[in-house]
Amino acid sequence: MKGSFADLRTNLMRNEQIRKIQQQQILHLKGNMRVFCRVKPILVNMSMFDSGIIGFPQLATDSDQHMSLELHMPRGGGVTVYNFDQVFLPSSLQKDLFEEIKPFV
Repeated sequence: MKGSFADLRTNLMRNEQIRKIQQQQILHLKGNMRVFCRVKPILVNMSMFDSGIIGFPQLATDSDQHMSLELHMPRGGGVTVYNFDQVFLPSSLQKDLFEEIKPFV
């Protein structure tokens, strides 16, 4: 019985090492640091004109990957563009976000 326990323990340790190596390879291929932005839908009681309007520049050209967003400030405050590794639209679901980060969890 002790021999089988030792074999299981050795197998577990070997598999854990393989998992760590594969996870490091995934991180290296995707980039060690990634910045995501999740845009939540605007609440009914929140005025878009008080908080600014968000635009998605890539929406017309690339519907799968959104890499930046524009924040249009109210009352002539200008436009600021923010760039991210991925922007999740208000229509994105929690499972969409999880699918993107699943390899790292």
